[in-house]
Amino acid sequence: LIKAGTNLDAINEEGQSALTMAIGRQHMNVVKLLMDHGATTDRSGYLVAKPLHVAVGTRNMELIKCILDYGADIDEATASGTVLTVAIQAGHKDLVSLLLSRNADPDVTDSTSMHTSLFWAVLHRNSDIISMLLKHGA
Repeated sequence: LIKAGTNLDAINEEGQSALTMAIGRQHMNVVKLLMDHGATTDRSGYLVAKPLHVAVGTRNMELIKCILDYGADIDEATASGTVLTVAIQAGHKDLVSLLLSRNADPDVTDSTSMHTSLFWAVLHRNSDIISMLLKHGA
């Protein structure tokens, strides 16, 4: 299908692209194949989530790193927040650390409540994540 010129960013009736479906199913080889052949991380997918947001939902660190390596916008905000705020709300310290090490901006607000990452860390009373955020300029 790729050789035949199939539109890799086409969205199905459920709002998913081939890339977001492969990410959701954690098929790393398919994800890399699609991205190597031009599938974009900038296209909205399932439930208007960006591919990086779908990857974060899997909690698969290697998959998340892969999507970041292909240039996904780490600070893209959706209705559910940025990937950093999503990780903070889930209490996923390793992911928060990864995102901050990849230069996620702790001061970007989510698109609905306009709260920052530090707000969410304080709300969830996560002192380890608060400390990480402060070390990264929040």
